[in-house]
Amino acid sequence: MSHPNADSQTGTSAYTLIAPNVSRRNQIQRIAEQELAILEKWKEQNRAKPVHVVSRRLGGSQSETEVRQKQQLQLMQSKYQQKLKREESVRIKKEAEEAELQKMKAIQREKKRSPGDIGSHSDCSSSLCGARKI
Repeated sequence: MSHPNADSQTGTSAYTLIAPNVSRRNQIQRIAEQELAILEKWKEQNRAKPVHVVSRRLGGSQSETEVRQKQQLQLMQSKYQQKLKREESVRIKKEAEEAELQKMKAIQREKKRSPGDIGSHSDCSSSLCGARKI
């Protein structure tokens, strides 16, 4: 009972050991080396080129100190604007909550008045009647 790969396999009772195929291994290594060479060549060709920018004065006619002062002023104003915006949103939110509360109170008042319409008895002058006059 000989196997076709009997020379590359060794059998033991627990497992089978397959010997590496040297020619296949060499072929794979050669292909890997070629691919690495191609990759290095591509990296070299597509490398970032140095940037050459003609220097020029920016910022127009203002000096650096003027620009910095203007930026500082804008920053302070933007902080103030943000504060005002926050206060306005809090005020609007409180007004909406208060309006909702007033609406709920009005609904509850209407519910209290509806059952029996207290104070609407005009013909009842008896002191035994539970209706109160408003």
